[in-house]
Amino acid sequence: MEPSTARLTPLDSAHIAANPELWSRAERHLRAGTMPPVGAARPDRRTYEEVIAAIERELDKPEPAAETSQAIATRLATLLWNAAPDSPLREAAQRDQLRDPAVLEGQVRRMLADSRSEAFVSRFFFPGSSSTSSATPIRTSASFPTTTPLCASPFAAKRNCSF
Repeated sequence: MEPSTARLTPLDSAHIAANPELWSRAERHLRAGTMPPVGAARPDRRTYEEVIAAIERELDKPEPAAETSQAIATRLATLLWNAAPDSPLREAAQRDQLRDPAVLEGQVRRMLADSRSEAFVSRFFFPGSSSTSSATPIRTSASFPTTTPLCASPFAAKRNCSF
């Protein structure tokens, strides 16, 4: 007898909602009594019903509400500037544009170009640095061979340098 080449998709009961198509199919098989296959040990009817009910509960949960543009604006300004949203960001939020990836990227780029983001860039990319204008580069060609002097400064992230 030759080994089977069938691929079985793993079922993760802790994350039913993450794969609704697969779990809906499993529910249909359980309802129809086709799983487990004929000849295999089968649970009692009560266990079938409990498993089906658990799958239904997970699949019927409403999806979490999408983040509002206002919440995105507040979180973004706090993260990048440790401040409240500025006028252009508030206006984009009021027009509900911040859920559009292109608009959001434009706002992030604009905010990173603003001097208020220097503290964020310094803290995030160079956490050991005590000053944002250190004369000694934190990233050197000895520790990062592909680093150029231009990319070694604390504001390298603004220059599209990759490490």
